[in-house]
Amino acid sequence: MRWQLACIPLLFFTTVSLAFAQKLHGLELVYTRNDTVCDGLGKMLRSDMHCRPLDDTSCGPSKASGLGAYPGDSYKQIAVNEYGYTEIALPTVPPKNGVAIVYVEEFQGDHRARLMEAWKITDTDLQHVLALPPGPMVGKNGSQISVAKETNSAAFSAMLGHGQKVANEWSPVVPFGEAQFLISRECERSSEGWSYGMHVCPKITAISVYEINSHQPALQCKFRPRNTARDDKNKK
Repeated sequence: MRWQLACIPLLFFTTVSLAFAQKLHGLELVYTRNDTVCDGLGKMLRSDMHCRPLDDTSCGPSKASGLGAYPGDSYKQIAVNEYGYTEIALPTVPPKNGVAIVYVEEFQGDHRARLMEAWKITDTDLQHVLALPPGPMVGKNGSQISVAKETNSAAFSAMLGHGQKVANEWSPVVPFGEAQFLISRECERSSEGWSYGMHVCPKITAISVYEINSHQPALQCKFRPRNTARDDKNKK
């Protein structure tokens, strides 16, 4: 089980009940800094499943088009068991204005939380590290490759040290207008957990939208699931 979870590509991870995947049709906007951005992205988010790689859940047959689903259009796996991590991935959206996002994950055993992070770095630093031989490698069908896991890990770690961690999940990058945005979800603490190294987020409490820039990512919008019980009470 441990080898499978660490080395088999995410495409083949076990899927379970759809009960955990939420379509937040009832999103309500609770904070806005840019009405145009929040209106446009809000329409997109209301039809999304808000799944993430290594969720202990299934996005169903529509997962290929899901904003944060995996496999899908949001992530590009570039390395397995290299640079000191179990997996390295990039957004499928090209970097803009010299700012790049890189995703890392590290399997830490069946009974410990899997490390999942998104980092903001300069595209120049990223390309420099990826150019170091032998370069990023993925085996056939995303399997483990025959290079030492610590290959170029010092250079990769130094690159992250010059960057900024922007999420403890693989928040997808979404272009809108002239900018790019990071879509970050929040899970209810009491329901959040881990199952054999995979993440369990049965209840999403908020979806935040951050503009990606060379400085501190700026919060543009925050959405919360609509409180239907409260709404029904107000109607009475």
